Amino acid sequence: MWSLLLAGAGAAELDVVCRPDGEDELLLVGLPPFEIRCTASLPDGTLADDTEWLFGDGTTGSGAAVAHVYEKVGRYPLAAFASDVATSDTGLPTDYARRGQVTVCGEPRPRFETHFRGGLMYRFTNLTPPDPGCLSELRWDLFEGEGQQGESLQTSTTWDAQVEVPEKGKWTMVLSIGGIGGVAASAVTLDADGGLTDAYAESAFAGCNTAPLAPWWVAAVALAGLRRRR
Repeated sequence: MWSLLLAGAGAAELDVVCRPDGEDELLLVGLPPFEIRCTASLPDGTLADDTEWLFGDGTTGSGAAVAHVYEKVGRYPLAAFASDVATSDTGLPTDYARRGQVTVCGEPRPRFETHFRGGLMYRFTNLTPPDPGCLSELRWDLFEGEGQQGESLQTSTTWDAQVEVPEKGKWTMVLSIGGIGGVAASAVTLDADGGLTDAYAESAFAGCNTAPLAPWWVAAVALAGLRRRR
């Protein structure tokens, strides 16, 4: 995932290994406080003692081996530079560089919009920031009535969802999202009356209230697409 395109202009690639979870790719993901330990080497295997480090949060470091702690959630560009290094191969001064990214994850913050499509049909647009480094699980659940009483009647694991509620009345749609930062849910109550939209114009309202988590998450099973239990 790192390449010479990410290295400094005109610089050779510096061999950098970071722990934990980075190794060759140096795309690091963790929870705050997130400590990384990195080592920089030249292509011939010798340690790059003159390496300068930019950690992306306003702090710097120097030396072949460094450690740094990220205290706040966010994305941070990580860079290592070694300038005017005389290698054993040519003896000529050479510049080296390597760049990557550190992602410090927080608790998921699910959010979505609900679009009434007419009749008993609704479409749900997921507004949660898509972050594959931090988020790993997603599920929609439809419950009868207000709240999450009883068994989920319809489920989906697609990013957005579209459902047709079984009949008129109140229904609750819940979006649950999880990752290394934990699990959180957002819910909205639908008052389905079987009506029509005005000239097919959609009315949208947001679902962003944190709701009690449904028990499915403890033993979640990956489901492809939307299905209805009869």
